[in-house]
Amino acid sequence: MIDQFSNEHYQHLLMIFILLFATLVLSYMAIWMHRQAKAQVDHVKKQLEFHISSGNLWGMVFLAFIAVLREGFETVLFFSALMYSGQGVTLENGLIGASIGLIASIVLVWAMMRGTRQVPIAPFFKYTSLLIIIIAAGLFSSAINMLQAIDVVPIVVEQIFNISFILDDQGTFGTFMRALFGYNASPTMIQFTSWALYLGLFLNFWSRGYAQKA
Repeated sequence: MIDQFSNEHYQHLLMIFILLFATLVLSYMAIWMHRQAKAQVDHVKKQLEFHISSGNLWGMVFLAFIAVLREGFETVLFFSALMYSGQGVTLENGLIGASIGLIASIVLVWAMMRGTRQVPIAPFFKYTSLLIIIIAAGLFSSAINMLQAIDVVPIVVEQIFNISFILDDQGTFGTFMRALFGYNASPTMIQFTSWALYLGLFLNFWSRGYAQKA
């Protein structure tokens, strides 16, 4: 859809919108997982128990459909943000990564179903929300970088450090880190500051929230 825009400026604006919208959705997910995860898990369990006891097969199918639809929307949005973030993720690479992730998730679910131990829901949501925060910070940083590329946000200091001799963001592992976490070996001052402020704000929220529950 983005490639249909002939004006490069509008292409960048649409890509920036996708990145910022994905950041907003992921941030909301992290907050939701922190505040509502346990209540939602209990609610789904009660719904499943009701449908099973009443023999309502279509009710269980609809419940599973809604859950998968929501997660599918978030996954599509996340991959769209990665593809248009300028991090070197092509459609082919995205499809390969999505396929590997799908296979890994199927194996994980199979292993959990075969196991006898109950999955610790609280730690799972806790550290999954932490990963979401780190990924969202990278997307936000990429959006700032694009805003600077089209002169909407000033650069001020073009490069505050360069650690490409340690981990080059054009290398194999560096490209992976750049695509998933927004890693930049030589960021501008505003880009790095924006990333640090976002990450610091939500990490503080994350750590204080779970410290109160402990």
